[in-house]
Amino acid sequence: MCSTQSPLLSFECIEWHATDRVRRQFGMQQLPPGLALNLGRDHCKRLTGAQNHDWGQIYSQWVNRWTFDRYNTLQLGEEIIDFHPLPTYYNWYTQQYGIHLRLSDRVPGEESLRMLTCDHPVPSDRGSGIKLTWLRDLKERLQLTDEENKQRYVKCHIMLLLNTILLGDKSGSSVHWKFLPLLRDFGSIAQFIWGSACLTHLYRALCRASRFDCKKIDSSLTLLLIWAWIRLPFLAPVPREPCSFPLANRWRNWERGDRRFRYMKLAHFRKAFDDLQEGQFVWVAYSVDRVDPDIIPADIYMHSVVWSATVPLVSFEWIEWHATDRCRRQFGFVQGVPHQERNLDKAHEEVLTGPKNLNWATATSHSFWVMQWTNRYNHVLNEVDGPQHPLDIYMH
Repeated sequence: MCSTQSPLLSFECIEWHATDRVRRQFGMQQLPPGLALNLGRDHCKRLTGAQNHDWGQIYSQWVNRWTFDRYNTLQLGEEIIDFHPLPTYYNWYTQQYGIHLRLSDRVPGEESLRMLTCDHPVPSDRGSGIKLTWLRDLKERLQLTDEENKQRYVKCHIMLLLNTILLGDKSGSSVHWKFLPLLRDFGSIAQFIWGSACLTHLYRALCRASRFDCKKIDSSLTLLLIWAWIRLPFLAPVPREPCSFPLANRWRNWERGDRRFRYMKLAHFRKAFDDLQEGQFVWVAYSVDRVDPDIIPADIYMHSVVWSATVPLVSFEWIEWHATDRCRRQFGFVQGVPHQERNLDKAHEEVLTGPKNLNWATATSHSFWVMQWTNRYNHVLNEVDGPQHPLDIYMH
């Protein structure tokens, strides 16, 4: 049992016993260690630091201020979780292909699964998802003796990351097979805009969680938490690490130095939101007076112009709206009177039920939105001429 790769649990703490990264200590072949397994929402139970209450209540304070129009409303204005966090917090952003490819009924998934498994037994009845335990077992058994097996190893790890950090669901036990075809061409994996897909899933999770009959939330809660800590510093624990890239690293091992934060109650966070004043929200979080320009790699800044694009976010059947025009201050612009919220209508309610064989880029329900996303560089924010205060518009 000493070499068992499994979570270690103690009350609210969940950590990973990463024996797969030190296999030689157990007399086994050392595989190239993957990225450290992220425990997603379970590990966030430690990040919140609160004690003796339902951990989900911390997130509920943010969800309560989330609207169906994909932005947050606080006393001092509207805010959104925009493209900024994706490359700077976690280096997730890539720049070419949107994740709105063909979703066919089982066939491409079967082909991709056979290419992934080689001689490993294929699960006979997996429903719409592939069990994470099966993927971990496959990853463990691979012998990295040739390039093909090394690619299989990386693909298994990516599938695990999709469920544990990027696009997690409430089950936490399986990952949807629809992502398998994206991994067929190994050279193209890095070209998909995984960051946009992650943001789409987080928006959808927040929309669902804002409904009165929803009791749980999924998706990348780590991203939500780090975004709140950077934009609302008074909510964050004291960082232990210097500012480095990725920016989320500054809170690594924070609990060793900020014991006060660990015992903050729900009432503290609720009151902090209710008492929020102008100046406490960091609108421009990446200015030179806050982040050294040399910290964030130049290749990420190359694409920063598109971070402010007011466009739909598309991930297979899901469509969400990136409402940057309502939160212009986050991009260094003056916020005028916002336009009417964009209504996605039925496109926002699309779900996967029954067999489908759709190319989402040309599907009637999606083609209009996919075209807007494709032309995203034409929808970036610009400074507008006119009144510098909304009162001038309302009075005239």
